[in-house]
Amino acid sequence: MFGGKSVKYELTDETINIYGKTLYRIRALKDFSDVNKGELGGYIEKKSNLSQYGNCWVYSDARVFGNAKVYDYAKVFGNARVYGDARVCGNAVVSGNEVVFGNAEVCGDMKKENKNNVITKKEQKMSFKEKSQKLYTQIKPYERYILVAALLIAMDYFIFKGELSGKIKTLATKVSDRFIGILDTAIAKIGGENEQK
Repeated sequence: MFGGKSVKYELTDETINIYGKTLYRIRALKDFSDVNKGELGGYIEKKSNLSQYGNCWVYSDARVFGNAKVYDYAKVFGNARVYGDARVCGNAVVSGNEVVFGNAEVCGDMKKENKNNVITKKEQKMSFKEKSQKLYTQIKPYERYILVAALLIAMDYFIFKGELSGKIKTLATKVSDRFIGILDTAIAKIGGENEQK
């Protein structure tokens, strides 16, 4: 029983691994919407990923994991991925090869796209550089400083360990020095903002 009502699906023994997480294929335990009792669905990591209420469902090879939630009458089809803290709700439909992640919300009658963290087919064809630039612009300023600090620490580690040599070491040192300048500026800026408060 689930909150006084019979559950609509169960986790099967069929599993897949993605990003170090184990996901379980789901099976319907009753008829609802366009889903028949005994029908296999897609994959979820845990029961909190898919509500036992409403007509929401994860179909075929779609995957929902992390802290992501699918509820109400939402449907996730095809090879779609929903993860992180994403929410798919209302009458929303996520399908094809779409990816919904982070804090994105696809709700209401939305279909296939969202202005936040939904990766479209066009974006999937973007180069690594273009994707990196897009993601960087979505990161909050203080998070950028943390990222720069982490890169600086990693760079200095490899230089110190002597695992870089020749031109690569020279380039890494220059980049490291540049990061130090950026980090110093960031720290000064944050300090100034705190003093004004």
